[in-house]
Amino acid sequence: MGKVTKHRITVGRSTEEEYWGLNRYLQMLEHVSENMYDYDEPSEMVENILEEFCESDEMERLRIDRLDTTDWHSFFSDLLALAGATHYPRVIFNLDTLMNNCADLNDDTLNFNTDIQEALELRDKVKKE
Repeated sequence: MGKVTKHRITVGRSTEEEYWGLNRYLQMLEHVSENMYDYDEPSEMVENILEEFCESDEMERLRIDRLDTTDWHSFFSDLLALAGATHYPRVIFNLDTLMNNCADLNDDTLNFNTDIQEALELRDKVKKE
């Protein structure tokens, strides 16, 4: 059996824009899945998406405005292709890294792990002195 080595990697941190972009994209998909039968044409749904999700984000408006509304198949193909613009792999990897390094994985709620909690308590103790 080979020698076990440890390696460190540096991961680019997701930006707040990437995080909120992914969040908005997932909300759009949820909206589409809940409301798709309320529209006769894809163009009607695009209008609704633009009003609901893109009022303050010009880049997002341009991406949504370019969705092919010729038919439903084209619309959904383009909508799913937008996933690449969300940088979701990095956002998910960042979340996974934080969870594994910082969270108490034995707890059902989001709390720091024991090492971090102890460090914070020690810091507070030192501050008081």
